[in-house]
Amino acid sequence: MMKENILICGRSGTGKSTLIKRILEYIPPGAASGFLTEEIRDGYQKVGSRIVTTDGREGLLAHVKLSGDHRLGKYGLDIAGFEGMVLHLIDPAKVPAPILVMDEIGPMECLSMKFTAAVDFALGSAKMVLATVNSQSTGYPAELRSRTGAEILELTPENREELFPRILKRLNRR
Repeated sequence: MMKENILICGRSGTGKSTLIKRILEYIPPGAASGFLTEEIRDGYQKVGSRIVTTDGREGLLAHVKLSGDHRLGKYGLDIAGFEGMVLHLIDPAKVPAPILVMDEIGPMECLSMKFTAAVDFALGSAKMVLATVNSQSTGYPAELRSRTGAEILELTPENREELFPRILKRLNRR
């Protein structure tokens, strides 16, 4: 039996977020609920991350100029803002969409215990979870990569075009 959930793993810069965006363009409106993470750049330098939700909202997750209690490396994080934007969109009990999208389940996002609990709940639900996880992340993301119950797809520049129709076919069966 094929596992329902799909975790797209890969190193930074392999195109995980680009693949998710592309997939979302090809599935029916309302079929997916969740969020994408986009880099904020100042020239060639990454200075932060923003959240873009499937319902069209945007918010700041992290930025070098953001102050506060939550920090990861050089980035200040808005954990409360992140939770307010995404938790209701990935709650299988509240969302009618059959597919829950999480781009990404990474070190910044996982500083929220509410988020990791929501991910666990979603992965155990009848909904299909389509998520990205950096293959170099430790802690909770590493734990996810070793769990059963999800098909782990390692994304590389070489297999990027091959994975797109394969994932789309699985999603369209929902």
